[in-house]
Amino acid sequence: MVTQACVVVSSSGWLSPAVAAMELAQMVTQAMWAKDSYLRQLPHFTPELLQRCAD
Repeated sequence: MVTQACVVVSSSGWLSPAVAAMELAQMVTQAMWAKDSYLRQLPHFTPELLQRCAD
């Protein structure tokens, strides 16, 4: 996979690009952005329900 290759290439000396590549790989695996609520991974959690939980 391309993101795994980015992790291998960027880990050869620079920490910041390696961390960014690992975060990108995790976001692709989970199919969600890092800024999204983790509750969005659960079935039947709509944006409205997430807002109610936040309130």
